[in-house]
Amino acid sequence: FESLHPIQASLSVAPDGRRLAFVAKYNGRDRLYLWDMDTGESLREHAYDELVALSSPTWSPTGDRLALAGARRGGQMDLFLVDADTGQLQSLTDDLSHDRDPDWHPAGDYLVFSSDRADAAREGIYHLYRYDLRDGSTRRLTNGPYIDQQPAWSPDGKWIAFSSNRARMFDIYGLRVDVADEQGLRVGLRRFTKTRTGVFDPD
Repeated sequence: FESLHPIQASLSVAPDGRRLAFVAKYNGRDRLYLWDMDTGESLREHAYDELVALSSPTWSPTGDRLALAGARRGGQMDLFLVDADTGQLQSLTDDLSHDRDPDWHPAGDYLVFSSDRADAAREGIYHLYRYDLRDGSTRRLTNGPYIDQQPAWSPDGKWIAFSSNRARMFDIYGLRVDVADEQGLRVGLRRFTKTRTGVFDPD
């Protein structure tokens, strides 16, 4: 590998506990690697001409697909699905907003992600959104002049942990979400940490 992206792009372990997905640069471009954790060898690698950067792959609960964020040649960051075996790419979002940090709901029907789509005129403001994979609809989950990022579903799918600067420094918060609610409304918010240096990438 020419370089890894441990700060910009998280790692993801498949439900079978044997495959690791991560992004690394090779031959001048980002590639999605699927790694065998038993043998320490690469299983597959996928690269896409239409995407100049990849980040934050996340496995589906069934282990046959991944969601990730990718930067198009025009500069916009969107969400995509990838077939784990064939590498076939499917676009989920295609707009001027900066969509990033997807994470798959345990039931497989939803993604949660961070985006600046609601406040295009207020640079640097990110909220959490729920993407419904069944119909492509998007629901906003958080509000306020904050940077809400790096969301991760709890194993029971009832909470989303995320990093936010709601109290100036970045801390870990929990968002209680009822996914059965068609409005996707927030039903509870809890702060888990209080630091002076910042906490990131909850899992």
